Amino acid sequence: MPESIPIEPRVAGRDYTDEEIRSFVRDLESLPSGDLTVSLLVGCGERAVPALREFLLHGEPRGVFQPRQRAVEALGEVGAKDVLIEYLSEKREISNAVVRFGEEAVESTAARELARWPTEETLRDLIDYEVKIPRRAPKEKQIRDHVLRILEKLQSTMK
Repeated sequence: MPESIPIEPRVAGRDYTDEEIRSFVRDLESLPSGDLTVSLLVGCGERAVPALREFLLHGEPRGVFQPRQRAVEALGEVGAKDVLIEYLSEKREISNAVVRFGEEAVESTAARELARWPTEETLRDLIDYEVKIPRRAPKEKQIRDHVLRILEKLQSTMK
């Protein structure tokens, strides 16, 4: 695991540097302190989006999915809807069943985070995502069903 930059106590008016933000993103890998790291990243606001985007879109999916899932949650909280849509729009072929299962959990979290924006545009994006989900196995069916429930919820809020 990469070495982290020591965090100084935050004082009023002090912004974290880009390197500190990248360090926080690396700290998402820590299972015990990852939730605290999400809070730090959310506190950085939009400045955290590029590092989180890089981590999510260019990082390798794996069986231990919580770090990627936390990145998705932070992106949702800072309002990075476009990054979440971009992530769901990418097609990922994952042959390892454990890694695929982990990435499906991350995708499901991204779809849930998009429910923060109950607009017709978001609904169309989720429908596009739902259409792309292959019908291969029971787990994929569960994800499809979950996305369909989110779509129904969004539709009902728009009426």
